[in-house]
Formats: sequence, C-alpha cells, structure tokens
Amino acid sequence: MTVIGGHHAAVLIAAISSYIGVRKVLTIEPFDIFRG
Repeated sequence: MTVIGGHHAAVLIAAISSYIGVRKVLTIEPFDIFRG
C-alpha cells in the first residue's frame, strides 16, 4: 500500500468537486424549470 502523493490527492479532489458540481447542476435545474 503506497501513500497517495499530493499531486494525486489534488487530482482526486478536483475530480470529486467537479463531479459534485455537475450533480448539483443536474439536480437543481429541473426543479428551477418546474418552479418557473
């Protein structure tokens, strides 16, 4: 088992944050459309 380097951790965090951002947009958009 190797320790994850700072570069890999940064890439992982970026991927997770971008994935969460996309999920938020996809889940919020339909509600905004229905409200409008």
